[in-house]
Amino acid sequence: MKKLFFSIIPVVLVGMIVAVDTAGGISIFVSDGTVAYGQVAVGASVSTLSPNDMQIATNNGDVAEKFSIKGQDSANWTLKSAIGVNQYAHGFCIWTTEGDCDEAGNFTPLTTDYATLAANVAINGAVNFHLQITAPNPNTAVDHQHVDVTILAVEA
Repeated sequence: MKKLFFSIIPVVLVGMIVAVDTAGGISIFVSDGTVAYGQVAVGASVSTLSPNDMQIATNNGDVAEKFSIKGQDSANWTLKSAIGVNQYAHGFCIWTTEGDCDEAGNFTPLTTDYATLAANVAINGAVNFHLQITAPNPNTAVDHQHVDVTILAVEA
């Protein structure tokens, strides 16, 4: 299991936790698994579109797999679909062609429950995706906030 972290305000890094169902030949690899958002102002959104830091989840197993994704709350922030007092938003967008993720509305909000990232990924198949984070407004936390994005693979 690979675990990386990201901090929010002033420097934001995103980490991927890869969770694998060990029954059968289930295996997933997320490349590069790290996102550096840089400084994020209160209420501002930053994504992996610029600079391009697309994440790639690859099925390294020997069966077709379903990939799921979820976010998490931090010590002081709650993950929500819209920002508020100490509430941040985090989303993902599947990228297949140029322009897929250019609009903010193209990002699906993450929650603390698993959502489908890809329903049926063939052996050696991959899913390209971008992430976007929006900092709370207002933010009363004085410490860096650490949250993870978790990708789960199970047999499709």
